[in-house]
Amino acid sequence: ARGLAGIDSELEAAKTGADQTRVSVVMKTLESVPTCKPTESLQQAMSTMVSTKQNAVLVKQGDGEYSLLTPRCALQALAASIPPECSVGEFVASRAFTSYNTASECPREIVPDLRLLDAAAIMTERSLHHLLVQDPKTSRPVGILSSLDLVRAVASIRSQRPFASLGWLWACKGPSACTVW
Repeated sequence: ARGLAGIDSELEAAKTGADQTRVSVVMKTLESVPTCKPTESLQQAMSTMVSTKQNAVLVKQGDGEYSLLTPRCALQALAASIPPECSVGEFVASRAFTSYNTASECPREIVPDLRLLDAAAIMTERSLHHLLVQDPKTSRPVGILSSLDLVRAVASIRSQRPFASLGWLWACKGPSACTVW
């Protein structure tokens, strides 16, 4: 009963923390995000995700545009019988957006100064698990925010030792070895 009674205050603390924390604090920086070229195959891009232990690949289009390739994309390709040797560029260009006609109707770009609560609302509203974080002045990507990043951040709000990254967590060899500082 005490545990249930405390849930409300824990949820309120998490909501307050998410309201005060900015995307830039918890996003994966561009340096840690794998990239691929539009000429690479879907299979190569998915292999990159597996080998880097990430759930998104940044696709650098030739025209200065960027897009994200995620495991959901792999499922969409498989369901549509798109061959694994199809180029990422062809797939991105032909991709149907769930309940949206074009990518511009379902933007996934956010700015680093956005509150986590607002980012979570965008993900929920648009059924997205990854958002591309862009510099507001140049529109160039600076990182990616995933739903897992959000969960990790909210879970760490009241923690003395917040999670720095999944890479840090995998490197742990027991609780005493897992210090951030």
